[in-house]
Amino acid sequence: MALFGGKTALITGGGRGIGKEIALMLARNGADVAVAARTKKELEKTAKEIERLGRESLVIKTDLAKDKDIKKMYSGFMKKFGKLDMLFNNAGVLFSGEFAKSSLRQADMMIDVNFRGTVRSTHEALKHMKNGGIIINTASVAGLNAYPTLAVYSATKFAVVGFTQAVAQEAQEKGIRVYSVCPGATKTKMFDKVYPGQNAEYTPGEVAEEVLEMIRSKTLKPGSAVVVKHHKKQKK
Repeated sequence: MALFGGKTALITGGGRGIGKEIALMLARNGADVAVAARTKKELEKTAKEIERLGRESLVIKTDLAKDKDIKKMYSGFMKKFGKLDMLFNNAGVLFSGEFAKSSLRQADMMIDVNFRGTVRSTHEALKHMKNGGIIINTASVAGLNAYPTLAVYSATKFAVVGFTQAVAQEAQEKGIRVYSVCPGATKTKMFDKVYPGQNAEYTPGEVAEEVLEMIRSKTLKPGSAVVVKHHKKQKK
């Protein structure tokens, strides 16, 4: 039987980058996967790839900054699949620049999506994980060490790490494992937009490989913030 045969998963930010690679990794291992984000066209492409792998998929157009969208995301997911086994709070936004000269509107957007969206999504997910499950929140190495020009982004990711550690202690009694994954600079559309022409440290596929190892681990401490490592089979 496939590793995730009979399991269902929901991935926010699932239309591209890290979220898409996690979705495809899960589907290759037997899971049925719903992908949620703001851009429907990208979601539909991911969903088709999931279905080509022989798994069921669902596209949910969602703005993680809106509470009503998060509630609709879960109602749509449960209507389709009936149960939730795995949640990946991956959606995020990034703006870079000196804080004193930065836009507070952009700061609010990072807080709303990166942190508040993760909190709201997790709150809904825990209502539906009746028979255990796993939640992995995408944080960042910027959530473990602060970087200049990333003041608010770092703050939101520090918050995700702390939130994850606390919720993990509560959820483990219900058989739910909660972790955060902390990639370094990863080659995504968002990275290229913020840092044009710069080299990234990781590929989305390497992050997805780390996530797979986290899920499979029998020894990972609840609430762990796992820094992504390069995987030999991903290297060229």
